[in-house]
Amino acid sequence: MTEIHQGPSLSPSDSDRKHPAQAAWNQLKADREHFLQKGREVASLTIPFLIPPAGANATTSLPTPFQGVGAEGVNNLASRLVLTLFPPSAPFFRLVADPAAVRALGEAQGADPEEVVENVNADISVMEQEIQAEIESRSLRPTLFTTFRHLIVGGNYLLRWQDGQVRGFSLPHFCIQRDRSANILWIVTREVMSRTALPEGVSAPKDKDSVELFTAAQRQPDGRYRVWQEVGDSIFNPDTLDEADLPYIAPTMFDLDGESYGRGLGEHYLGDLISLEALARSIVQGSAAAAHILWLVNPNGFTKVSELQNARTGSYVPGIPSDVQALRLDKNADFAVTAQTAERIERKLYRVFLLNTAIQRDAERVTAEEIRYMAQQIEAAHGGTYSLMNEQLQLPIARRVMADMQKQQRLPELPPGVVTPKVITGLEGLGRSAELERLRTFLGVSMENLGADAVASRINASNVLTRIAAATGVDVTGLLKSDEQLQQEQQAAQQAALMQSVAAPAAGAATAPVTQAVIDQQLQQQQQQQQQQAQ
Repeated sequence: MTEIHQGPSLSPSDSDRKHPAQAAWNQLKADREHFLQKGREVASLTIPFLIPPAGANATTSLPTPFQGVGAEGVNNLASRLVLTLFPPSAPFFRLVADPAAVRALGEAQGADPEEVVENVNADISVMEQEIQAEIESRSLRPTLFTTFRHLIVGGNYLLRWQDGQVRGFSLPHFCIQRDRSANILWIVTREVMSRTALPEGVSAPKDKDSVELFTAAQRQPDGRYRVWQEVGDSIFNPDTLDEADLPYIAPTMFDLDGESYGRGLGEHYLGDLISLEALARSIVQGSAAAAHILWLVNPNGFTKVSELQNARTGSYVPGIPSDVQALRLDKNADFAVTAQTAERIERKLYRVFLLNTAIQRDAERVTAEEIRYMAQQIEAAHGGTYSLMNEQLQLPIARRVMADMQKQQRLPELPPGVVTPKVITGLEGLGRSAELERLRTFLGVSMENLGADAVASRINASNVLTRIAAATGVDVTGLLKSDEQLQQEQQAAQQAALMQSVAAPAAGAATAPVTQAVIDQQLQQQQQQQQQQAQ
């Protein structure tokens, strides 16, 4: 049995040395408790099954919120983040080659540096397509959608790469410890699994149908990680990995200095969620009470209750109207204040969760430009989230897929540092959106003040199209005509027009047929006149 020693960050007793992963779990979960409680509180007001109460199982009846704004907002924002950071059928990153490193590689190989640069760029283009196809084939989107839902609600999630597949762990099922530089010191996961599913040769208590499987990763002084799995007294699958090979990605929604766990977006607006839940409960319960119909009958009146109960529709019953009255709450004014307060909180949460209802203001006429501008401003408010996801989720996924494919020899081997992935969505997308907005404003104001003809005569249309394509993320390869193609088309159009202008008089005068030499001469003269006018 391989012995696993505890690191200096934890101090287990001698009795725990036989169960190092379980001992680490028991010590680390105390630091996780506050974040776990906050996550459960937010989940109870949004999507309760994401982080259920302690001790809950598949048959536990979970709380049902009186409002659906929280659940709708979490699902909508998670979907927006997936589409923004990982757009479908388009790469979320580019491979960028360091020119100096590539030239140094060429000199070391004794090859022409320019030729090496050209070959590396060709390899990069192929690698990007193959990596994107691999990411799409792994069906990561459902896992990413779940990841973002957990990040919004609980602020933390853990992804583990295993045999080309991705496994997710919610906050109750993993513990993590980071230093002040955000380096991961410990990761411990806990799974309850069937005893029959354990690897062959691993002993487990025979009196139990299910066992606890702990998987741990501990950072060593040299920066590498020691990983192992543990069931009871059995320790198996020990290994030592470089940081780049560690099969874990642990993104957070918001980081605070010195904390091992992140904070969720729901925690920022927990007060609004609690207030909206209380107001929604009051409105629902008050409306139910108001809908409960009770009739008050004057006991000393002339009208008889039995005759009213047995009377058919349209019948004549002796009585006095004042003897029978409906019980009224007279709480309309109070309900109006409650509804208005709830509506204000809802609109605030709509803006936070990027729901379309918050984009359009309450007015008879709202222009499309106003809606587009407001949507852009709300989207830009999440720039900090995009920046953090860039470092903690997008780049690690790109590097992990590249590493897996290189191990399988499905990508060309390039020396370290020559090619690095660069994210082109999320925060980068917001920058392109801002550039497109400035370009649109410039062209619009110019045409408004100078006129379309004046702007068209002064502007370089090719550069404008190239900048618009770059701002919208469109690859213009083979899409835009080159200067040579435009010149050839213009010359062909001029030649066709000249042939028509020369051939018509010649045919009318019944002269000899117009030859190509005549047309070339006329075209040459016309070009000379144009050059003289330009001079």
